[in-house]
Amino acid sequence: MIYPDNIEEKLGFDVIRQRLTGYCQSALGKAEVARLKFITDTAEISNLLTLTDDFYQLLLAGEVPGFREVFSTADSVKKSAIAGNWLNGQELYAIYSNITVALDMVDFIDKAVVEHVSLVQLMPDIAGLPDLSGQLQKAVDEDGGILSSASPGLKKIRQQIAAAEGDLRKTVQRLFKQARTDGLVPEGASVGVRDGRLVIPVVAAKKRQLPGFVHDESASGNTVFMEPASVLEANNKIRELHFAEAREVRKVLVKLTDLVRDHAAELELVEDFLGKIDFLLAKARLARDLQAARPQVVATGMNLRNLRHPLLVLNEAPAVVPHHIKLDQQARIMLISGPNAGGKSVALKSVGLNQLMLQAGILPCGDPDSGFCVFQHILIDIGDEQSIDNDLSTYSSHLQNMGVMLKQANKESLILIDEFGSGTDPAFGGAIAEAVLSKLNKSGCYGIITTHFSNLKLFADRTEGVVNAAMVFDLHKLTPLYQLEIGRPGSSFSLEVAAKSGLPEAVIAMARQGVGAD
Repeated sequence: MIYPDNIEEKLGFDVIRQRLTGYCQSALGKAEVARLKFITDTAEISNLLTLTDDFYQLLLAGEVPGFREVFSTADSVKKSAIAGNWLNGQELYAIYSNITVALDMVDFIDKAVVEHVSLVQLMPDIAGLPDLSGQLQKAVDEDGGILSSASPGLKKIRQQIAAAEGDLRKTVQRLFKQARTDGLVPEGASVGVRDGRLVIPVVAAKKRQLPGFVHDESASGNTVFMEPASVLEANNKIRELHFAEAREVRKVLVKLTDLVRDHAAELELVEDFLGKIDFLLAKARLARDLQAARPQVVATGMNLRNLRHPLLVLNEAPAVVPHHIKLDQQARIMLISGPNAGGKSVALKSVGLNQLMLQAGILPCGDPDSGFCVFQHILIDIGDEQSIDNDLSTYSSHLQNMGVMLKQANKESLILIDEFGSGTDPAFGGAIAEAVLSKLNKSGCYGIITTHFSNLKLFADRTEGVVNAAMVFDLHKLTPLYQLEIGRPGSSFSLEVAAKSGLPEAVIAMARQGVGAD
């Protein structure tokens, strides 16, 4: 279970999904990205991480061949299965293009599998497709046109058409010159074509001087376009040859469609294979941009070394500060405190986003010696979820989230809570938050929680299973360092931040007196 429904947007996984979609070069790969889901099977996750890492290493080595445009051909393959149907040239060329890309990738994987054994599982059984590829290659061009080499009969007919049209054009040109000499042709006119037949432009008033048939006239009516009677038979012969050509083209298309039908199962494998390859290449490109690494998948807990927030890395934020976050049986829940804008929420979201990526088979942003376990549930409470429609205040929405967490939390859950206890009277909010934290701790869940509440820091200090952590603050410069220090709580440095923000010294002094020495 992942909670709430908009967890992807809350943690930024939607941006990762968009980036992957942009890296894909085909609709097939983009469809794979759309099917990305939260996976809880450890073996499946490990396998996906290995496949992605293998392609990542090949990409870094510059060994991955160019992935040309591929097409979705599922509808064409289904169409071929219906008796009486035949595919057109464009559909057949799309199938040919997919086969050639697939065969190139199969050849590449066959060589790469020596060092990257996991890739063998990608290999589709398409041994019969090279023959189909050869048939299509000599039959269709990239525009979907049918080549003369598609069949001996088509080649012969087109040769006859070319010869007949050549003879006809010579005859019509001779007749045109004579008609122009006789003054029958308008100034500047030339031989034209009407309804697929060669015609001579003739002055309308002189049309009876040229034996033939009128096919058209100009807009003004001053010129008519005539087919000389002496070439009628030649034009008819050419038209019959074109009819014969169309029949032969249809025979070729029917024959090729029959071949597609015979290889339908293999073509389905090709489409699935190309979609997965495009998707894997997209994940490899993302890993390259993130400088990601394949971590260890462990049975329990997490040991995340040099963990970075993926979106900060993608946005090329200056000096992204990595964190080392460790949760185990002695310290399953980390309570992070520290100043506002000090990096608490970024650290929490970094854990959540990297965990979601890992459980979608995407390499996370950390060191290869990091250890991630697989959670059955990831539940978060981040941001303002007030709703006028549901009559929920900000605090009511937090309480609703706490109710879900308390119900679902167990040893296989990861809980992420930002600004725990905020949104109501601090005395009551802190007390309720402490009670919830105690119950979560007893459930055996893992979690990252940020807070400013002192009673929670004290609770973490005296309670086994919960550990304090702080975002480091430079007291001299009064600026956050965004570094996480585990083992002690952090101050909110509210008075120092207030002073830096420009509040009058008298106000700061009054507040300091109100807080007291303790």
